[in-house]
Amino acid sequence: MSSTTNEYAEFEAYDWAGDEEFQAGLNSILQSSPEGIDKESLKLQAQCFFWYKKTTQQISFEDYNNYLAGKNGAPESQPQQTSVQAPQQAQDEAQAPSENPPYPRSFAEIVELIQSGKPIPGIKQIPNKLNEEKPSEATREKRRKPWEVAAEKQAASPAE
Repeated sequence: MSSTTNEYAEFEAYDWAGDEEFQAGLNSILQSSPEGIDKESLKLQAQCFFWYKKTTQQISFEDYNNYLAGKNGAPESQPQQTSVQAPQQAQDEAQAPSENPPYPRSFAEIVELIQSGKPIPGIKQIPNKLNEEKPSEATREKRRKPWEVAAEKQAASPAE
């Protein structure tokens, strides 16, 4: 989905520093990110994600970087101060191993991730195959059925 220059201008004019909800989410993302990850890129991705959540206007990270490159003459690999696509952030966070993986905040985000074929953060991927090992041998005695127990008791009791 391509965004217009007006949408980018509106996005850039937003008060990111003054939005407490965004700042709390950004701090959480930055604290859980592994070393060596570009913090500015994560910030931009978080902004795009939050912007979509707040306005339902989706701004693609790649498209916005292209826009910034054309606007500033900067290389595409150096994002300026702005957005990323919601599923892109979720995918990056899912690929970065951490002890407490981030979870999507709403059902709509989960639906979007499923529809786009992206992995859902915090969900462990289990291979769809059976155990290839040979089953273990039974070591306990087979449990008898109630009528077998009753028949055994009758046979063991003295006949009257």
